[in-house]
Amino acid sequence: MTHLKNRWPFFVLPIISIVILLGCRNEKEEQIVASAYDYKLLYEDLAREVPEVLHGRDSIIFVQNYINRWMQEKVLLYQSEQNLGDDEMNIEKKIEKYRNSLLIFNYQKKFVQQNLDTIVSEQEISEYYQSHLNDFELKDNIVKVMFIKFENDSRNIKEAKNILKNYNPEDKEKLVDLSNRYAVNYFLEDEMWLLFDDLLKEVPLKTYNQEMFLKNNKFVEIQDSLYTTLVLFNGFRIKESVSPLSFEYDRIKSIILNKRKQLLIRKLEEDIMEKARNDGALKTFN
Repeated sequence: MTHLKNRWPFFVLPIISIVILLGCRNEKEEQIVASAYDYKLLYEDLAREVPEVLHGRDSIIFVQNYINRWMQEKVLLYQSEQNLGDDEMNIEKKIEKYRNSLLIFNYQKKFVQQNLDTIVSEQEISEYYQSHLNDFELKDNIVKVMFIKFENDSRNIKEAKNILKNYNPEDKEKLVDLSNRYAVNYFLEDEMWLLFDDLLKEVPLKTYNQEMFLKNNKFVEIQDSLYTTLVLFNGFRIKESVSPLSFEYDRIKSIILNKRKQLLIRKLEEDIMEKARNDGALKTFN
């Protein structure tokens, strides 16, 4: 007696036939292999989709999945046509408008890539900053900070603490070496501005009023059951004050480059319109 598990499911047999037909390149090209409402999937269209590297069961699975997806798409398309109004069905103009916009965008993008001067001087950035100070109001508190995190039993805490409390930029190399060798975590970029909230993700400072905390703390030592963290604040700016230039540097550079892009595009439009007028390509009719 033949067991069911050793037989092909009945719905796979038509698929096998299709795969066999696909292997016979001299078969009739207009043969229909599937349909959904008035839509028909032709052999030649299906044949173009089947990778030549697939054989046997892999071909069967691919064809079955492809036909299922094709049927689902056509059923959805049929229902869409039945249920949408004429205005909703009229997508040709939308497609044309989108195509035109995409072509223009790609042309402008290529022109900008070929012609944009991407070098922005320090002077340009500084001048822009000074003339737009009102645009650089801080939305959050920021700090210049250094911190080093040690295990509680580390014998280097005392030395690091002494250096930080009496910090001199000349001591930075010594701090870096100490941190690399013995610290669990550290940050020693003393001239870099950070969001205070980002610092709190790394350092377990407890404060209910960030502004008051920053005004009243220069050096902080935090200890829990495992670690001791030493924190030195080298500077801070409170939210709603003017953001420092170094914190806004990349943003200002992007603004300047974007303005250059807009000027390039505007000049491109003016130049090609002028050329079209000179070529006699522009006409109006009553």
